[in-house]
Amino acid sequence: MVVLSPEFKLTVGKYAVHGITSAVVNMTRKKPADVCELEFPNHKAFTLDVFAEGDQVDLSLGFKEFALAPVFSGAIKEVEPNLPLKITCESVAGEARKNAYKETYTSASWKDIAKDALSRGGMVPQLSPFDPPTMPPTKFRVNGHTPAQVLDTIAEETGWVWYAIPGTSDGYFGPAWEEPAAQGKAYLFIVGQNVYADDCEIEYIKDRRIKKVAVTLTDGDYKLPPKTAEFKARDYKDGDAERKLTFVVSAPTKEKAAERAEEEYLKLSTSGFKGSFRAPGNPYIRQGSRIALKVPKYDDNVRHATVESVDHNFGDGVYEMAVTVAGGYE
Repeated sequence: MVVLSPEFKLTVGKYAVHGITSAVVNMTRKKPADVCELEFPNHKAFTLDVFAEGDQVDLSLGFKEFALAPVFSGAIKEVEPNLPLKITCESVAGEARKNAYKETYTSASWKDIAKDALSRGGMVPQLSPFDPPTMPPTKFRVNGHTPAQVLDTIAEETGWVWYAIPGTSDGYFGPAWEEPAAQGKAYLFIVGQNVYADDCEIEYIKDRRIKKVAVTLTDGDYKLPPKTAEFKARDYKDGDAERKLTFVVSAPTKEKAAERAEEEYLKLSTSGFKGSFRAPGNPYIRQGSRIALKVPKYDDNVRHATVESVDHNFGDGVYEMAVTVAGGYE
């Protein structure tokens, strides 16, 4: 059995820190900003005034036997008033909750508006090369809202996601299936091997029985009568109970609405895993990561799932993570 030696690399402000009691990094698709909580040893070097709110924090985790990788980059949000020293940090997306602004965007796309909001929120925009499935009204007004509020509105209108890419100063805006963490290698997790069997609560959703998805097309300002585009399930069997889901979106053409219908159908009807598990830490796993998962109590097939949230936990000579997944495909 291979025994791995957990390691970390931490800088806070101008200091390279070589001792911590614990580190917890929470990443979730429900919140754009990652949160990092650090506790330090009860040592004379770690006084209450050694760090200050706003100090830059960069944390990498991993094992001595492998290269470390960044899991957090942000700034101190709070220094607790008692010893031992504890600090709470927030990734760069936290800045997007500040500095409300006023702006009127004329004939701009959602991507144009999102790019400006990400920049105002202190992030380097990383935008999907695809076009959103909807369009904003001819004039989109921001009246005393923060960049985060603007981005939340755009996400709700388009069905896309936005957040700070962990360990960087970049901000992502685009469809969940195309986000950076979903690209590249899909790490394999097998319950009973590199997933703790006693802490695995995974459910297999086999058949959601959705016959078709219909998308109602408008012109963005809702001035024209809506048109409907449908995507019908190719593998739908006679006798299955019919479920028809309808979404109201704005899109430039009926063809674009049909693309959105197919995207929604695939997202809603595919089988896959959902639930949570604990495993040894992997700094490359973050919200949006596509993973391969094998749960022997169901069968020996490997299925894919998308990480909804992950907690990276480091301390007492142990590096573990708690992962929540949803959806997926075979």
